Amino acid sequence: MEASCLEYFKLPFTLDSYTKTKVWANNGDDMLFDFADEIYAQNKPYTRIDDESKENIVNCLNGTYTIRHPHEYKREGTGIYVKLGSHWLLFIVLRGWGHLVGKGGGLGFSIEKASKIQDELGDWIMQKLNPKGIINIEVR
Repeated sequence: MEASCLEYFKLPFTLDSYTKTKVWANNGDDMLFDFADEIYAQNKPYTRIDDESKENIVNCLNGTYTIRHPHEYKREGTGIYVKLGSHWLLFIVLRGWGHLVGKGGGLGFSIEKASKIQDELGDWIMQKLNPKGIINIEVR
């Protein structure tokens, strides 16, 4: 059974072919997440990911690729962190807030409902990336 957050962020997800940093849902209409970079990290440690690995991650979320690695993930707010060695590095920054709460072209959800959906999305991403279930979830 798929997560209910996928009612609002429809598969398949796509990696932006120009920047290779943004991942889109709903046929490219809505931001899903950004792969972390120096702008999002704001002087915190983050991980750089090559383009092929980004494609593999998106394909894993779409169910067409299996990632087999021992990484652990945790979520802090809209940030998903990966544990490399003894360090937690910013990996993904969840987006889609405007789609969830927007009144003009968005869904117009309350902050509480949108927060629940975005949290569920982050947890779903971590579960898809780590089939062994080694996941640390930290609530906001």
